[in-house]
Amino acid sequence: DAVPEWAGKEWARVGGGICCVDASPTIRRNVIVGNRAFQGAGVYFENSRALFELNRVSDNDAKHSGGGVKIVRCTDLVIRSCQISGNRAPEKGGGGGIDLYDCNRQPLPEIIGNTIVGNFAVNHGGGISCSNSSPAIRNNIIVDNRGQAGVYADGVSNPNVCTNNVWAHAGWGNYSKTISICSTGPASKSEDPLFVKPGQWLQSDGHGWEEGD
Repeated sequence: DAVPEWAGKEWARVGGGICCVDASPTIRRNVIVGNRAFQGAGVYFENSRALFELNRVSDNDAKHSGGGVKIVRCTDLVIRSCQISGNRAPEKGGGGGIDLYDCNRQPLPEIIGNTIVGNFAVNHGGGISCSNSSPAIRNNIIVDNRGQAGVYADGVSNPNVCTNNVWAHAGWGNYSKTISICSTGPASKSEDPLFVKPGQWLQSDGHGWEEGD
């Protein structure tokens, strides 16, 4: 058999930190830092239903896509109340923070109440990238990610994007042109979230957040 191109290079094929294929885990209160893989350097989900909440995914590197989290052909998967920061997909693909591929089957994935900040992808979404995927993206802070847009969707994706604060993205801006922001419920924002330091901030009403909450 041919030797895989990553052999001897300390790069996992997928899921450098956690890899879930055909699984239904609950993954809660973990720190997933400093992993390397071709896809899904921090966490990789494929054909899985999972609850992923209250985790920190930081400083992971993917050669292709999904620096922080890669989600492939998943339904009923929830990413909630996580910090996803400083992850990179610098060579080929998109989704520095979260990359979704072929997730268009009901029940659709949900990305809710996360802080997605300071991630980088050479293509598509620096924060979140959707390819043939239509997740719910709600109540997130998506700030200062580098890529073609903060949140990206290709022409066959239709994410439900509501009530997020998406701010400080260069390139195409906060959203790719294919994304429509929902007009119901509280309005989405594009403003400085007033970080005190990475992973911790104070809101205008005086409430604060600390890592792990």
